[in-house]
Amino acid sequence: MGYRLTIEPEQATGAWEVTVLVRLNRAETNDLFFAGDIMVSWPMEGLILTGDPGLERCSMFVSEMAARAQGLKIRYADRARAEKAAESVSRRLVESGLEEER
Repeated sequence: MGYRLTIEPEQATGAWEVTVLVRLNRAETNDLFFAGDIMVSWPMEGLILTGDPGLERCSMFVSEMAARAQGLKIRYADRARAEKAAESVSRRLVESGLEEER
């Protein structure tokens, strides 16, 4: 049970992408659900809207993040906002009992 978080620039657009990949096996997902799934939020300020209503929000359950095979990808206009979002998401994931994978 863990997560990986990266912040990378997009060369073509100048945007910064925060990718959060949560790894839970089936038993861990079930345990999380029954214990009360945890909501993770990120700042909307500086968020680049993509037209995907699933990403144009500011929160998501951990189990929903884990269900995304390619991870949750959030794009920001600048690096500072992307780093702020990554810090916020990481803090909440740690509070939920997940450890960052290196």
